[in-house]
Amino acid sequence: MNSSFITSLRKPPIYTKSMVEFWNDEYISEQMLKAHLDPEFDGASRKSDFIEKSVAWITEQIPPADYPLLLDIGCGPGIMLKCLPKRGIKLPEWIFQSVL
Repeated sequence: MNSSFITSLRKPPIYTKSMVEFWNDEYISEQMLKAHLDPEFDGASRKSDFIEKSVAWITEQIPPADYPLLLDIGCGPGIMLKCLPKRGIKLPEWIFQSVL
């Protein structure tokens, strides 16, 4: 067999440091945001129905009556934050204004 083909099948190391600033690339950043905001694409953020089920689960585990204020410190464009107020969760005002 072709040795370059066999080499390409080898499992890469878990982490290899790169000198390229991948996430700071304007094109990459724009495409990632598009992927996150597409409700029918499950490759960045989850699809809408999964997000709704996740928010339902969160509010079952952390009832808004007992914990009315939630701070989501995470990764992504804040898609879940748009669903939380519908279930009685209050968001800090600065989050509400900047994300929603």
